[in-house]
Amino acid sequence: MDGYWEQFKTPFLCFAGFSGVGKTTLVERLVTRFREEKIRVGYYKHDSHRFRMDTTGKDTARAREAGAGIVAINDSAHFGVLADNDFKQLTITHALERCDCILIEGYKQSPFNKVVFLDAEGKLPIPSDSQGIRALIYQGKVPQQFSGQDIPLFHRDEIENIFDFVKAHFKKCASELHGAVFVGGESKRMGKPKFSLTYDGISGTEKAVKVLSKFCNKVFLSSRADLDMGSLTKINNAERINDEHTHMGPV
Repeated sequence: MDGYWEQFKTPFLCFAGFSGVGKTTLVERLVTRFREEKIRVGYYKHDSHRFRMDTTGKDTARAREAGAGIVAINDSAHFGVLADNDFKQLTITHALERCDCILIEGYKQSPFNKVVFLDAEGKLPIPSDSQGIRALIYQGKVPQQFSGQDIPLFHRDEIENIFDFVKAHFKKCASELHGAVFVGGESKRMGKPKFSLTYDGISGTEKAVKVLSKFCNKVFLSSRADLDMGSLTKINNAERINDEHTHMGPV
């Protein structure tokens, strides 16, 4: 098990099952639906077997064989990285944390949240009380032994229902995003407090809070503790916090 996933900030969900049950086909269709909704989705394949992504004799393969710990290649639209295990956490984190969510194929033995595929006979690849099972996927007829249970049960062709379930799961897993507006005080050059300066009839402070409020669960106004901001302290219910470093000049 790769322990670094436990601290991973981008929400992810594993898809686990025996070979040939349709994991890749379903994940592929889910990726298409996420792209249609302008959601940047990542895909990660956990393979218990050795794999090869390079071609013998090519420049990158020769560099790997010579002992390079990391080999990277790019063109005008894509990039690829091959790295030893020692570099795995760094390279995966930097690449996948730029996504909104991640679909992982594999890790059926892990405690991570997972959608588990039944085989053609309705058998699970892991014990039914295994940690992290969030939904079951079946093929053919509804497996009666799992019907009526609390855990969601989907046919593997119910793409829209599965997509809605996965999307809702990611929303529940997402961390809250907080923003802060750093508020300036008195300005001799401007002749008035910086926070009160207006642009097109609205203060810069209020404009910044409104912009952040579109994307953040909570917005803070950060200023000196002794700064009197008057009515601006109630902008969009922004919470006031005090600067810890007051003698370091502009941020």
